[in-house]
Amino acid sequence: MLQKVACRRTMFGAVALSAVLSLAASPTSAGATAAATVTTKSFARQFAPDEVVAARGEIWLVSAGNGNGPGCRAGRLDPAAMVVSTYRLASCGWNLTVGGGALYLETSVADVKHQAYLVHIERFSLSTHRSVVFRAVSVTMFLGSDIAHTQLAYADSSLWLYTMPKGSHSTALLKLSPTDGHV
Repeated sequence: MLQKVACRRTMFGAVALSAVLSLAASPTSAGATAAATVTTKSFARQFAPDEVVAARGEIWLVSAGNGNGPGCRAGRLDPAAMVVSTYRLASCGWNLTVGGGALYLETSVADVKHQAYLVHIERFSLSTHRSVVFRAVSVTMFLGSDIAHTQLAYADSSLWLYTMPKGSHSTALLKLSPTDGHV
């Protein structure tokens, strides 16, 4: 059983993914239990993931690209075989979450004239391996660091976006449609 997954970038740009797998071992007569097994998967520069989630018994990774590879990609890691298959994303995104048979990410377009970011939601189907960025602008934010303080989650068949919308002086939790990104 998968207990914990960690993704970290090394100082040379490579990425290592470590998975701690639980053992179904019972305590020994002395009361000791078997130690957990740690399995590590390293990634070359061609696919260096930035974020990780688990769904349907597989590990899903997202790479924003690093100039050395094929650009923004989603990757599916089979934890038993430790083999990765990658798929193109329509746009680079962040704040990866999973639910309802899809990966979801935030993407943005800078609107310099209005000093704002237009935040859209990207959906990647786990079954068709196709990615689409929703046309709807889910939230508009000031240019600056506010965009770094957002979080996306999936619960109760909806997307939830924690953000500070432009023109607001407080944070908000927005309930979004997982089919089109509308509030």
